[in-house]
Amino acid sequence: MLLSACSTGPQRPPAGPGSGVGAAYVPMVEPGPASGPPTGESYEALVAKCQREASGLPFIKTEDHDAALIVVGVGVGAAIGWNIGHTYWDDRAFAIPLVAAASLPIAGLMGLFAQWVYSPQTAVWRKKQETQVANCMARSGYKNVDPTVLVTWLAVPASSMATRPTGRDTFTAEKLAKSRNCAATPMATLVAKGPGFEDYRIACTNAPEIAIHCEFGQCRASSEFAAR
Repeated sequence: MLLSACSTGPQRPPAGPGSGVGAAYVPMVEPGPASGPPTGESYEALVAKCQREASGLPFIKTEDHDAALIVVGVGVGAAIGWNIGHTYWDDRAFAIPLVAAASLPIAGLMGLFAQWVYSPQTAVWRKKQETQVANCMARSGYKNVDPTVLVTWLAVPASSMATRPTGRDTFTAEKLAKSRNCAATPMATLVAKGPGFEDYRIACTNAPEIAIHCEFGQCRASSEFAAR
């Protein structure tokens, strides 16, 4: 609540459209030309479907802090165990249950500490889930009107898909994009090519588009190419 009070950005309502976080986000939309009103059983079923899709987005945390968390956990456990053993060395019948009883709150505190350490990644993951909910609604013809949620899905006309530029490494680029959770069915568009290389752009369903650079069949995401 303190963070909400201090935030200068748009505030979300406690319930209804625009509320919730992550996969529990409730979309705030307007009907489009091909969609019905944002009410009724069919609409609620669509919202539930989009939320289920977003809940399937995996949380991929870096391992940068794992070693530190292990060291801290082992260190705290060893220190407490040593102190209890040293104090009650002659009364092991009391010391052993005491160590066992202390292990549960220590584990709980370490879990909270780990959540705090990975809170930035968790925040990004939840924003991607919200984008996935909004993209799912956009695919069904609804227009997002929530300024706190990014929509990255764009309708692709069937005529443009038939003339989509492709190259030798299109399949490899799309496979890489899928492994990065860009989209369930990524569509790579060839934007540049030369001797031994090809550059692609791929629109994602839960994030901005990504750029992929391929050389002799080896593809990688390219931030340098994305900035061009």
